[in-house]
Amino acid sequence: SNLWEVVREAVEFVNTVISPALTGKHPLQQAVIDSILVCKLEEIRNERGSGALKFGASAIFAVSLAVSKAAGFVLYQPLYKRIATLAGNKKLIMPIPVCNVINEFTIHPVGISSFNDASLVTWNIFYTVKDVVRKEYGQFCVCNEVCHDGGMSPKFKDVTDGLKLLNTAISSTRHSDKVVIGVDAAASEFYELDKTYRPNFSGENNGFSQQASGDALKDFYKSLVRDYNVASIEEPFDKDDCESYSKLTSEIGERVQIVGDEFLVTDPKRIEHAIEEKTCNTLLIKIKHLSSVTETIKAVKMVKEAGWGVILASHGSGETDDTFLGPLAVGLGVTQINAGFYCKHERCSIYNEPRTIERLIGRGEHGRDFYARAACKTPGE
Repeated sequence: SNLWEVVREAVEFVNTVISPALTGKHPLQQAVIDSILVCKLEEIRNERGSGALKFGASAIFAVSLAVSKAAGFVLYQPLYKRIATLAGNKKLIMPIPVCNVINEFTIHPVGISSFNDASLVTWNIFYTVKDVVRKEYGQFCVCNEVCHDGGMSPKFKDVTDGLKLLNTAISSTRHSDKVVIGVDAAASEFYELDKTYRPNFSGENNGFSQQASGDALKDFYKSLVRDYNVASIEEPFDKDDCESYSKLTSEIGERVQIVGDEFLVTDPKRIEHAIEEKTCNTLLIKIKHLSSVTETIKAVKMVKEAGWGVILASHGSGETDDTFLGPLAVGLGVTQINAGFYCKHERCSIYNEPRTIERLIGRGEHGRDFYARAACKTPGE
């Protein structure tokens, strides 16, 4: 179906089903309203069949967030304070800005002392990478090969080419001791029915075959951690390959964050199972996976109690001008926020929100842990 049809159906659902159900409700009743939203979505799914719906839970999340904003207006509170109140977070922390400098590769300034300074460091690294890409891959890759989230997308022959480029840029900006690298493997995309992996990032120098078991892929990731300053691996295996997740987390989880994306989809049952089985140590929250503010708070509390890190991420393939992701990240107390990169204006606006909040409330007001420390460690730590 066309995208506009999806949007139209979602708007119609909000106007004709949700709006009457919420008429007369007070915006301070967040949990009550969120319960109504979830019930109404389930009712229409049962009525029409989940496969018949063109929209998902993100349609009601927009309403849930609007309720939080309305409550903020009633209480004369900014959104981040309203979310923090709902979450019971009396001590605020600033998230680490995770940035997509190159498609499928992120940089994590875990050793910088403030969100604002970390933003400047990532910007500096981006322009250093940009110069290298221009020299090695041509001007076209710089001007035209920019992804929806703002990262560059040069055609690497080998996954290690991208890691080498990033390490060179980080080193030349003199931040090797403060910035680590993340890899988004998206392994579900190359998982086969015979339970083997056929990754498209294999190269001649990887020592990695075109078809590999979970164990072989695990060992490959460990080599990236060892040789290329990688401290975060997102979706390293297929969502049903729990055994490989557990092995990787057991072997390197103390110093590397193993991030569950499609593996968890912010589903409380999957998260609870992952905590019990120790299959990963970091939750990636995407807006498209969320149903309500209340459910999001529950998910974040659950993984925090387990000692996990939390990354709040925008939609990778498109974003609006709404900057709520920044205040939501601060209010929830997540350890990291990933909105892409600053060269897209809507992404820049999202990253600017935590910078503004940090400036308003002061770096030292909430103690030395005001700026988050993620599950991924500073090099040498």
